[in-house]
Amino acid sequence: MGVTLTGKVIKDTYDGLLKFEDNQAVSTSERRITDGFGNDTGIKIGTESVTLSKGYTEMSISDINSEADGSVLVSKEWSEQLITNNTNTIAYDFYGDGVKTSFDFTLDFSNYMVQAWNTDTGDYLAQGAGFTISRSGSTITLDFSSPLILNSHYQAMFVYVLGPLY
Repeated sequence: MGVTLTGKVIKDTYDGLLKFEDNQAVSTSERRITDGFGNDTGIKIGTESVTLSKGYTEMSISDINSEADGSVLVSKEWSEQLITNNTNTIAYDFYGDGVKTSFDFTLDFSNYMVQAWNTDTGDYLAQGAGFTISRSGSTITLDFSSPLILNSHYQAMFVYVLGPLY
């Protein structure tokens, strides 16, 4: 349970209070939350949504390469930026037909990271929670536990990683 503000003077407590960046009441528009001094919390809140601006840990390429289990999540934005600026990245679109559970992709590089998401909803697909990734030669297979919804649009992003993956 928090400490009550009863009997406290505003000038002695405002630094520990959270508020919207513009000092206005909550609305449907997301706005940043700051403390009484105006320091950013990394959280935006609206009546219909919440955004955490740093809900992840940034990693260098060497950190990624040394990740013990090889399970590194990268953001859609990071992957899209690499697609635009890097010839060592490739994206494949694939679509649900209500029946198919397995999708194959051919890559000409061996060390890669994969990120997949539903482009209709923006939802990421988490390996081990509904699908698995396997490899045979240059073929990468995404296997889903159930058929993808008819006409649903997905994208798999493969990023070539220099150096060995452990």
